[in-house]
Amino acid sequence: MIQERRVSLELLDGPSPLNVHPKKFVPPHEEEAPQYLFPATLINPHLGDPHRRHRFIHRDDDKCMLIYTDGVSLDDEAVPLAGCSFVFKDNAQTAQNLGEYGSTDPDYRNYCCFALEKEGPTGEIKHTRDADRAKLRAIIGALQFKTWATEGFKKVIIATDSPYLVECITTRVHAWAQEDWFTSGGDLVKDYDLWILLTTGLEKARLPEKGGLEVEFWHIPAVWNREARSLARFAAEDNQVQTKFTPLVGLNV
Repeated sequence: MIQERRVSLELLDGPSPLNVHPKKFVPPHEEEAPQYLFPATLINPHLGDPHRRHRFIHRDDDKCMLIYTDGVSLDDEAVPLAGCSFVFKDNAQTAQNLGEYGSTDPDYRNYCCFALEKEGPTGEIKHTRDADRAKLRAIIGALQFKTWATEGFKKVIIATDSPYLVECITTRVHAWAQEDWFTSGGDLVKDYDLWILLTTGLEKARLPEKGGLEVEFWHIPAVWNREARSLARFAAEDNQVQTKFTPLVGLNV
């Protein structure tokens, strides 16, 4: 147990996650789908962006964007295969080619999908490669992918169909951090390495020098998250698993 505590603290490179108090995103009306509340919109169209990049931007707040995330695990495999994905903009060409993600021109991709790595950020391999871990890894990937504040955003809404993750990040994670990532029963928090990485990243994003980005979490029905789910399943079935934990970086996307 002493070694586990030491390893967990090695991830705390930056502000303490004890300062993190993420909130749930609550739409104005419960029945409003993200597709309506966050339509695909060009970023700063008046600036003449040569890449004509667009995001899912709040219809009443152009400083707020949304990212769809998901993760799946193929439990029927002898060795569970897990995939992660996030979708950060709309793309008609990609949407018309479901099932052909591997051949889509990278310059036009509106998503990122990848198999869950064998190792966590500390280099450990003993973690269970299940759907909860894949969904959490997808959220981390989405937030690491770009410094969203550089595009003028002050808030990012992470959409996930996992009520468990939303509940953990908004109500439990602060207590876990206070207890050095152990539960009240004395067990190490499941996927503690990813929770530390996520909470530390959230606190870094809030720093003024990083753009002061706030992140909120929205539990949405699976039917509103179909594209991210299809992409995560594709990544799991493709089984191009990397051993080492690898941060993802997007340029001109």
